[in-house]
Amino acid sequence: ASSAMQGLTQSYVIPFALALKASNTVIGLLASFPELIGAFFQLFEPALRKFLRRRKKIMVAAASMQAIVWIPILLLPYIANGNTWLLLALIALQAGIGALVVPVWNSILGDLVQSHERGEFFGRRNRFVGLATFIATFAAGLILNYFQPRNVFVGFSILFGLAIIFRFISAYFKSRIYDPPFTQDTKNEFSLLDFTRQMTHTNYGIFVLFVTFFKFA
Repeated sequence: ASSAMQGLTQSYVIPFALALKASNTVIGLLASFPELIGAFFQLFEPALRKFLRRRKKIMVAAASMQAIVWIPILLLPYIANGNTWLLLALIALQAGIGALVVPVWNSILGDLVQSHERGEFFGRRNRFVGLATFIATFAAGLILNYFQPRNVFVGFSILFGLAIIFRFISAYFKSRIYDPPFTQDTKNEFSLLDFTRQMTHTNYGIFVLFVTFFKFA
């Protein structure tokens, strides 16, 4: 359900902005700014987890809130047509909220799936995820193509409406997952500054540097 939501929206945000006659500046920011905001939001996840105490609460709340943010995005052509800066703000907000799900989801899966089963489990899971995303993306393209000569915003409304439904379904399924008690060894905790200082001395730090430069490029 989550992958279907991604397939219905991820590739069609910029076409939506173009239909709203967004400037080149807004298009450039839409392609980069939401991902930056998502990474920024993830910095607050550990503090949020300590406050709420249950990882599943973060995951379900974030998924539900992300679905809600898509409602004003869907309504944008009808209530604020041409306000592409508002579109940018809303897209960045939903990206930030959605990014909170990722570390919590990975943490829970890491506890539920035994280390010797992870290769097979994630391989099988990724096949389903990829298939769901592909089908949703392809179907979304057909829907937009059908409504293009008539009223393309009706097509976008259908896409985003379906995305909202799928995201709420995803939140429901997440609420059904067993969340084992979370334990963290305090001696393994470190700050962002500590990690930065040691970045060039660990394999993971070098990997993070590579990803950083790749994203920047």
